Amino acid sequence: MTSLPTAHPILEIVSDGRAGMANQVRGLAEAMARQKPDGIDACTIRETRLAIAAPWRNLPGFLWGDPLTKNQPPIDLSTPPDIWIGCGRLSLPFARPLKARGVFVVQLQNPRSKLSHFDVVIPPRHDRLEGDNVAPMLGSPNRLTQNQLREDAARLLPFISGLPSPRIAVLIGGPSKAFRMSDIVQDRIMEQLQSLHDSGAGLMITTSRRTPTRLISLLREQFSCDHIFQWHGDNDLKPGFNPYFGMLGLADHILVTEESTNMITEAAFTGQSIHLLRLEGGNAKFARFHQAIRKAAIARPLELPLQSWTYPPLRETDRIANTVWERWLSHVKKTDFPPSNITQ
Repeated sequence: MTSLPTAHPILEIVSDGRAGMANQVRGLAEAMARQKPDGIDACTIRETRLAIAAPWRNLPGFLWGDPLTKNQPPIDLSTPPDIWIGCGRLSLPFARPLKARGVFVVQLQNPRSKLSHFDVVIPPRHDRLEGDNVAPMLGSPNRLTQNQLREDAARLLPFISGLPSPRIAVLIGGPSKAFRMSDIVQDRIMEQLQSLHDSGAGLMITTSRRTPTRLISLLREQFSCDHIFQWHGDNDLKPGFNPYFGMLGLADHILVTEESTNMITEAAFTGQSIHLLRLEGGNAKFARFHQAIRKAAIARPLELPLQSWTYPPLRETDRIANTVWERWLSHVKKTDFPPSNITQ
């Protein structure tokens, strides 16, 4: 990579705060901070959570006027960032005016707007988006590191000391725009988990905000035994401790509902066998994603009894972080107004 004499770039990460989007921008920025190129001493990561009031949030961005004033509270860019990393629809109206001011604008996911409004667009590969400033990736950015897996696994281990092997992490999402989780699907998942439990496996089950309440109730009722671990966001472990990464770090197998690109990508960081729990529905884009991860030997539809296989752990977040640095450094060399945080 091109080196700079000294640099202290500010990375502004921007989303509406929903976990799926916030974790993507945080994951990319944290990977960039870990992988600073030569000449960059440190990175500052600032986070902006977008709260756009009506009527603006329901209107197209070109009607907003100055987008900075539409957030609550207004966004203060008296010290502008060097790199703006946005994710989600509400972040899109900020791209064009910030880019015009010399800020390097990175957009995660497919913006479904003019690519020229951004310096780098990072969509999932299965979107098939193409362009000179497009850097596709398999899956989505995440916050996982080897150290995080080890540390969270060590924190969780005392709570599951009685869990038999093999340990199976079960990551359950819920209905989405493309997929349905009917009662039939929920009952099938329960039957599959019961079969694994009956075979002697240890289950570590977690659900999401999208998981139907009926399925959570079934899990609580059917698996309320000491040697099955469940996490629904309200268990009394340690204050502030979310065991999700610890479950991934301790798992011999991982079961994931097929609608969540984020959870599948996070599971693939471990290199462990991933078994997809089928839902109803789907679309062409998800079919391409599932085909890609099957081709990479990352995941297969769940079949019992469980089979094991190996694959190189997925490190797409680190790869894409390097790509963003390369393009930013090229941008800095070409611009007539280098970012103020760079000492020439």
